[in-house]
Amino acid sequence: MTPATVAVLDIGKTNIKLSACTETGAVAETQSFPNATLPGPPWRHHDLAGQSAWLFSALADLATRHPLAHVIASGHGVGALLVTDDPDRDEGAALPMPDYEQPVPEDVNAAYAPEVADFLDRGSAILQGATHIARQMLWAEMEQPAGFARARHILGLPQYWAWRLSGRPVAEVSHVGAQSHLWNVPRRRWSAIVQGRGWEQLMPPLTPAWEDLGPIRPDLARRHGLPETLRIHAGLHDSSANFFRYQAAGLREFVLVSTGTWIVAMADGIAPERIDPARGMTLNADVFGNPAGGALCMGGRDFAAVAGDQPAGACADLDAVARLVARGSFARPSFADNDGQFPG
Repeated sequence: MTPATVAVLDIGKTNIKLSACTETGAVAETQSFPNATLPGPPWRHHDLAGQSAWLFSALADLATRHPLAHVIASGHGVGALLVTDDPDRDEGAALPMPDYEQPVPEDVNAAYAPEVADFLDRGSAILQGATHIARQMLWAEMEQPAGFARARHILGLPQYWAWRLSGRPVAEVSHVGAQSHLWNVPRRRWSAIVQGRGWEQLMPPLTPAWEDLGPIRPDLARRHGLPETLRIHAGLHDSSANFFRYQAAGLREFVLVSTGTWIVAMADGIAPERIDPARGMTLNADVFGNPAGGALCMGGRDFAAVAGDQPAGACADLDAVARLVARGSFARPSFADNDGQFPG
């Protein structure tokens, strides 16, 4: 393979990045774009039109300097879209993509709790705001029934962009198995709320993360000056992608901590019944669909609140850190609206 052949789209809560990478994972170049949100109606939502314009332009720009041959996306686990049959009209969205940090109406929360089964079925506690794709779907179904009726599929963030680029809708197990409340990880099947509300018809076929979905849509390539030979892959959950890097290296029975807006820990070989959802623990699926123990907290948001605005490359004063540790300093409560591993 040539030195830089893979375009990796990484969708975070705060920023979106597009990188040209070599076959061994070395990053040759990265471009980034803020993941902005817009006010309602019907709810605070992500700026998909702005993201689309940036992504197609950035892909075309990277292709002028790197021999791109493949595109694959990764994304956080609580982002998804209800889409129509047309990937171009209104960015393919049947309804705007909710910002998961906004509050959910009380009637939706009241209806949601009885619909979801136990922890092992949903994979996490019921978290704050509009977290969980299943709750976003219920909100849409209850308050925007016409828009919900237009939907043909529910697509996780990585698979949404794969669909926009290739035209082929799929689901992927590490993404639906990451606090979406759509997937029962131990039993490898759709969760109780999916079955109870008849949402199976919206679930596209499960496909491995690495699946080649085909070439980029020719009309899209011509419109934006993109290489028509680009191959589009299904994509996966961001922390599960990081976890797979070490699985692929042959590691077993390890814990990996990934940092960002969310600090996410994942571990293999953990019995699901040992996981304590009251302490921020989760049950994820790895890229093979196997159970992976997890733990998460919004540590990046806390860090940003403590650090404030900093110049690029700024480092903490280690003497100041040592003094804070020595005197037993704690910041209570959390700056982010998330208990993490320390409830209350």
